[in-house]
Amino acid sequence: MTTRYVLMVALDLDTGFTVGLTKLKGPSFLLKKITFPGGKMEADESPETAARREMLEETGLDIDESQWSTFEVVRGEGFELFKLVATSNRVLHARTREEEPVWHLAIERHQEYALRQPAQYAPDFLSTLQGALTAVATRRSQGQPLAEAA
Repeated sequence: MTTRYVLMVALDLDTGFTVGLTKLKGPSFLLKKITFPGGKMEADESPETAARREMLEETGLDIDESQWSTFEVVRGEGFELFKLVATSNRVLHARTREEEPVWHLAIERHQEYALRQPAQYAPDFLSTLQGALTAVATRRSQGQPLAEAA
């Protein structure tokens, strides 16, 4: 049986911020690392529905399913990880809702920090952030911008 997960990158391109959190539970390689919100999908959920639910549960941001777009799927032994991106002008309204602290991350600054201090970030932090930014830029250049979630 395959366990399915979502990892979400919510971007506010006007302010240059994204939502991150510090993992306090889950796999040991993520503990005390800065990463993006995410979690396990329910059996009957689409990645977009799971993204909405997990983002709301972890940060209080309600970003509709129609706003989420999958930009990468990672498959391994017994798991699938769907990486999704949405743009929202409400990123700075994200708050800690569960035990894992939520952060407003300045995108450019944290790209630099993750290069200088990689041990403080999830192993895929930079590649996930870059993938999300590239997905948004590609869609916009093709005249297919992601809808802005209010």
